[in-house]
Amino acid sequence: MIAKNEEKYGADSVDFVCIGAQKSGTTFVASAFRSHPEIQLPDSKELHFFSAKGEYKTEGGYAQCNADKDVEWYKRQFLADKCKKGEISTHYLFDLESAARIGEAFPDIKIFSILRNPVDRAFSQYNMERHKTGKERRSLMQIIQEEPDNEIIARGLYARQLAPYMRQFSDNQLRVYLFDDMKRDPAAFFLDLFGFIGVDTSVVPPSLNKRMNKSRKAKFVFIPRFVRFIRTALEAAGLRNIIRTLNRLGVAQQLRKFNNRYNQVAMDFEMSPSERAALNDYFVDDIEQLEKLIKRDLSHWKNPR
Repeated sequence: MIAKNEEKYGADSVDFVCIGAQKSGTTFVASAFRSHPEIQLPDSKELHFFSAKGEYKTEGGYAQCNADKDVEWYKRQFLADKCKKGEISTHYLFDLESAARIGEAFPDIKIFSILRNPVDRAFSQYNMERHKTGKERRSLMQIIQEEPDNEIIARGLYARQLAPYMRQFSDNQLRVYLFDDMKRDPAAFFLDLFGFIGVDTSVVPPSLNKRMNKSRKAKFVFIPRFVRFIRTALEAAGLRNIIRTLNRLGVAQQLRKFNNRYNQVAMDFEMSPSERAALNDYFVDDIEQLEKLIKRDLSHWKNPR
C-alpha cells in the first residue's frame, strides 16, 4: 500500500524556494501558499535539503537534515501534479553553500527572500531560543559581547548571505522582499509574490487580514518537543504516508490550535536601549551594503528607535 501511494509523488522539477530570513514572516507566507489552489508545498515546511547545516538543534531534539539525500528524493517530496511546487526554508539564506546547490539541481528555479530589520529579527529569535526552546540561557547583551558570530546575530548579515544568490541566479529569478512591505500592505505583497511565482494573482489568502503571529513562549516545552520527536521518528522510519494521512485528517492543525490556546503565552519583552544600540552598531555596515545590492533605502533600519 505504501509503495502504491508513493507513486503519486515525484515532481519533474521544483519551481521556487523561499530562502528566509528566519523570523521574517515565512510562516505567514506558508499559510497563504497552502491556501492557494495552484501552489504546492511539501508536508514539512523545511526539508533541510540544500543546506549541509540543516541539523537545526534545539534542546528538545533536531530537525531532520536531508542534505545527504539525492535530488530525486527531493522531487519525491512533491505530488506529481500541475501546481507550482516549492519549499520555504529559512536556513538556506544563512548557509552560504545553499545557493550553488539549488542552482545545480534546478538552474531555472525562482528564489525569493523576505528580510526583516536585523535588529528586530535578532531580538525575535533570541526570545524564541531563550523563552520557548530553552536553547539559549544568556542575556542578549552577553551574546553580543561574548559571541558576536552567534547564529542569533549572524543571521541578520543579509548582504553577505545574499551575495552568492546574486552571483548564481539572474535578476528575473531572484526577488528580495521586505518584512516592512508585507506588514504595511499584505495584499500588494502577495499580488507581487504570486505574480513572481507564476500563479493566479486574483486569489486572496484567507489569512490576509489576520495579524502575524506575536512571539510566544511555551508553558510546557515538552509538548512541542514530543510532537517534533514523533514526526522525526516517523520520517526516519520511512513512514511519511502516515504523516500525510494525519495532515489530511487535520491532526497537525488541531495540535497547533491546542498548543497555541493552552500551551503558549504571549511574550511582551522589550529590547533595552543598550541592546538596540549595540545591535545597530553591529549591523550598520552590512545594511549599507544591502542597500546597494537591492537598491532600497534602508535608513529606517539604521536609526535606533
